[in-house]
Amino acid sequence: MSGVEDDQVGVVDEDGDVFLRVLRKDDGSVQLMMAGTDDETGELILHELDEGPVAAPMGGRWEKITLVDPANFPALRAALGAPEGADVVAHLAAHFTGEASWEVTRRIAEAGVPVEEEHG
Repeated sequence: MSGVEDDQVGVVDEDGDVFLRVLRKDDGSVQLMMAGTDDETGELILHELDEGPVAAPMGGRWEKITLVDPANFPALRAALGAPEGADVVAHLAAHFTGEASWEVTRRIAEAGVPVEEEHG
């Protein structure tokens, strides 16, 4: 985590992944959110990770991975306000970085977009 720089937020890398959130708190906590697609399945992968005092109640680390099947991308795009056929990761990078990243999973849940979640 320490290798993630604030200027990487919103920049889609060569693998098609993007950091939507890199939040460092004065207490040493770090909160990250990344987005990308699985090369084999095409699923959208949203990876959230909190470490440090902010995650103390969870043993100092909290992690959640949200997967969205490509079949559900039309509903996902609608939930995110993306045009039909838009690249989901590029849309997230353009509209849901920093503080706006907190809206992503809330909008997905409120719209009832089917997801698979993993908690670590």
